[in-house]
Amino acid sequence: MPYKTTQIDVIEATGAERGEYPEALWPLFDPEEGMTLEATVSARMVRNDYGVPGSPVWFEAEDLEIDLITLNGVEYTVSELHETYGGNIADRLEAYIFEAADKIEWDHVPNVEFT
Repeated sequence: MPYKTTQIDVIEATGAERGEYPEALWPLFDPEEGMTLEATVSARMVRNDYGVPGSPVWFEAEDLEIDLITLNGVEYTVSELHETYGGNIADRLEAYIFEAADKIEWDHVPNVEFT
């Protein structure tokens, strides 16, 4: 089962409207600037197939981890985010990032290499 850890940006968003994000994240909004959010996530890419000769082969992302969060121009690790904003906001932000990562078709991301 060959795999490779790969890293992609899952969110690059600037939201001027609070309603674009979960209510728990509204305290992060600047009234004039809105909120800018970027996140880089790593995953272990696992090769899959149907187990019969000639079947299609695809890769799936497993063991997702958030590597870096850039929030309003400031970079945070997950632990730094928790220290700075506390559990409720940090937990909801993590969930929001993982939700975005789950929607990505990782095997169609440009510049991702598989082994």
